[in-house]
Amino acid sequence: MTQDEVIILVSVPSMGNPSFRFLQSLLQLAQTCKYHLIFNFVEGTVLSKARNGAAQEAINRNATHLLFIDDDMVFLPGVVEKMVEQDKDIIGALCFGRTEKIKPIAKKLISNELIDYSWDEVKKWTETKEIDATGTGFLMVKTDVFKRMQPPFFAFRPATEFGLKPLPFPDDEISEDTYFMMKAKMAGYQVFIDPTIIIGHHGTKVYQRPLPDEAVAIFIPSMSRFDRLIPLAETIKKTTKHPYTIYLITDEPEAEEAAKKMPNTVFIKSPKDCVSYAKRINYLYQNTSERYFFTGSNDITFCEGWLESALLNTISGGVVAVNDGFNPNGTNFLIDREYIKTFGGTFFNENDVMWEGYRHNFCDTELISKARVCNQYVYVQNSYVLHEHYLNKKRLSDIVDEIAKSNFNDDRLKFTERWEKYKKEQYEK
Repeated sequence: MTQDEVIILVSVPSMGNPSFRFLQSLLQLAQTCKYHLIFNFVEGTVLSKARNGAAQEAINRNATHLLFIDDDMVFLPGVVEKMVEQDKDIIGALCFGRTEKIKPIAKKLISNELIDYSWDEVKKWTETKEIDATGTGFLMVKTDVFKRMQPPFFAFRPATEFGLKPLPFPDDEISEDTYFMMKAKMAGYQVFIDPTIIIGHHGTKVYQRPLPDEAVAIFIPSMSRFDRLIPLAETIKKTTKHPYTIYLITDEPEAEEAAKKMPNTVFIKSPKDCVSYAKRINYLYQNTSERYFFTGSNDITFCEGWLESALLNTISGGVVAVNDGFNPNGTNFLIDREYIKTFGGTFFNENDVMWEGYRHNFCDTELISKARVCNQYVYVQNSYVLHEHYLNKKRLSDIVDEIAKSNFNDDRLKFTERWEKYKKEQYEK
């Protein structure tokens, strides 16, 4: 099936009070999805009736797929494409219940009883897996499934109707989503779940899978300030519980010697023409593989829990700004590599993360501006990575600052021209 042949009816049953975080995610989906989307909003009706109506609407509109999304789910761009490309009749993302205990929404059928998978089981999954039932919080179904089944597709029915063990609920009824799963399986369909698609369930907070186990890359481009490097690495070690690796990039032998005494540090000698902050960040991006990387520097102080707080917000955006105590928009960022692959870090996607045309200033400003347009920028108040800058009188001005000051006007002019051109292009789209 080609891209042009895919038509997805996106159904959002709602009681009329959707989560704002959900609306942000839905807007991202509408802006970025490469497939044709038809939106179906049903407010204030019986849930099973809303879902049956959506299935019939998908058939009537000749949609190839029906995607159910609950109005309290939070998700990132690219997940719909990932589900379509797996070509499954029924596939869901791995959602979690709104409980403090980690509760995956996935069930297995043992004898005649549906039992929840535990987190200890689910956390080992690394690829799409067949299960017996899941929820409809983020569920994609090929429309052909409904064409080959008799309605109702969703209903509250006694568990014994499917030969299941009676449930300890009023009238012994299973929920409308479980009813659909059981009916589909009786019709010969399989139910799958993709554990790699990260979905959040928004309540008093976003309930999702725990922080990723994989290490985070911390990029430290360095020019002079050799005396700060070893204390910097020691501070990161003291304040960071999550696994990480520091990548120190410079062309200075003094820094290479310091790296030998820095814990969890890989020294990378920068090429001769790789002298600016943007170029060094891009070089590290191109020569590392961690999904999450942090664009650091050697004049910042990491505070307790900074990384954990930032990681918790990656479900809401690809560029997570930490609180540097100085710049209200942030200066250093935790970035999801998938965001760069999907959107690009620069206005016109020239050089991966940051545009290399700036000598020093405004490369972070362009990164933020692009992420905001894509609804992928998040500022985290309680993730403190404090910027010790001469402008906030935390240190004296040095050679790096002099380079920045001498190139400020030129960099600002470049940013202004690029920003105006980018806005015009977005408007014309």
